[in-house]
Amino acid sequence: MRFITKCTFVFRGIVLAGLFGCHQPEPLHREQLEQGCVFLLPGVEGGAWQFQQTTQGLRDAGLNQAIDVIEWGVRPFGSMINLTDLKGNRRRAVAIAEHIAQYQRNFPERPTTLLGFSGGGGLAVLTAEALPEGIRVDRLILVSAVISPQYDLSKAAVHSRKKIISFYSNRDWLIIGAGTTLFGTIDRQYTSSAGHVGFQDDQGQLRTDGLVQIAWRPEWRQLGNNGGHLGWLAREWARDILAPQIDPTVNNRQ
Repeated sequence: MRFITKCTFVFRGIVLAGLFGCHQPEPLHREQLEQGCVFLLPGVEGGAWQFQQTTQGLRDAGLNQAIDVIEWGVRPFGSMINLTDLKGNRRRAVAIAEHIAQYQRNFPERPTTLLGFSGGGGLAVLTAEALPEGIRVDRLILVSAVISPQYDLSKAAVHSRKKIISFYSNRDWLIIGAGTTLFGTIDRQYTSSAGHVGFQDDQGQLRTDGLVQIAWRPEWRQLGNNGGHLGWLAREWARDILAPQIDPTVNNRQ
């Protein structure tokens, strides 16, 4: 079982690479940076190509802010290393946090969103924790986050002006259910991830402390999101569901 699940992590990277190819992130333009910035952290494969459909969906929705996809970790095929290197991920989080802080110094009072998918969701939490004193993002959004359900989000929440948003799916059982039970989460707990079961208290109930938890919905199948791990990357889902969480005014621009 351990071998099969490890192969699944590697296979996921191969499938994603095949689906999205050698996608290059959008260049950053000053006129977009003046409108705000969305910092995207990919999953443990670490590559920007994971967000090709997501970026297109956000643009389809009318999002006019800059989209900064931050590649991280060992690439390519470094999934297991990136998942298990907590010390290295904390160093990466500090560097990413400084990158975000520098943007806010250059473009003060502009909307800032930090969004992480899968392993990038866990890294996004570490990044929010590492933000310098006085630096806050407007929104911290976690999509299928590979972090333990009981993780203390209070330090991250201090650096987010609005409540943390977490999307999760009980259908996403293989990669971030069985997979992280065997190989661990970004915070090195051997359990189903919060992206699978939601953030929970000690009694197993969904938490609401500074947190908005959004469970997968069957009607999202029409938007390309079937509740599995790759469904969260669907273009239509990003357009209709994710974009308004980043900027509630986007639907008025279509």
